[in-house]
Amino acid sequence: MKSRLVNFIAFAAYRLGVVDLFYWLNRRAKRILTFHNVLPDAMFREGIANGVSNRLSDFIRIIDECTRRFRFSTDLLDAGTLTITFDDGYRNQYSVAFRELRKRGIPACVFVAGDVIGEDFGR
Repeated sequence: MKSRLVNFIAFAAYRLGVVDLFYWLNRRAKRILTFHNVLPDAMFREGIANGVSNRLSDFIRIIDECTRRFRFSTDLLDAGTLTITFDDGYRNQYSVAFRELRKRGIPACVFVAGDVIGEDFGR
C-alpha cells in the first residue's frame, strides 16, 4: 500500500508540473548525476545491490530524460550543465554505459578503481 501511495504521489507531481518547479528553483545549482553500476537487463537481479545498480534500460531512460532538460559537460564549475559521473571504474561502465553515452555524444567523468588500471577494456 505504501509503495502505491509513493508511486501515485510521484506520478501526480510529475504530471502537475511540480517536478518542473523544483528544476526551476535549482536552475543555478550544479547538477551532478552519479552512477555506480549499469548492468545489461538480463544480468540485473532484483535485490542485489539495487541501491547502487541500474538496469541498462533504466539508465537509457534516465539519460534520455536528462537530454531533454540539460546540456552535458564535465566542467564541475559550470552550473548551467549536468555532469555525469561513475564511481569505482567498473568494466561495465565502459562496456555498457559508455556505449550508450557515446551514441548520444554525452561526456562523463569516471573515477577509476586502481585494480583495473592497465586492463584491456576492449575485450
